[in-house]
Amino acid sequence: MIHAENDDAINFLRDQAETAGDIAPKFHASTRPIPVEREATHRAITLAEIADVPLVIVHVSNRQAMEEIARGRARGVKVFGETCPQYLVLIAEDFDLPEGAKQV
Repeated sequence: MIHAENDDAINFLRDQAETAGDIAPKFHASTRPIPVEREATHRAITLAEIADVPLVIVHVSNRQAMEEIARGRARGVKVFGETCPQYLVLIAEDFDLPEGAKQV
């Protein structure tokens, strides 16, 4: 089981945002863009494929990560994904709301 994010990429983007003074909760999404999860999802699936082990990816939050799971399954990898209800209804702009910190 894995929560697929690239910590190095997130740290890089978070440091850039912090240097720019972009530290409000609304910048949480921009420091974790879709490619961060997509790449980590692909990497986890590839490693599971090499090791020939099943994999569950938790908290899948975007279509591109979901498509990586579908591609892995099409290749015969035993990979499953699950999401959280908030990923089905919230959008990045919700971070701009006065209660945006709740989204983090």
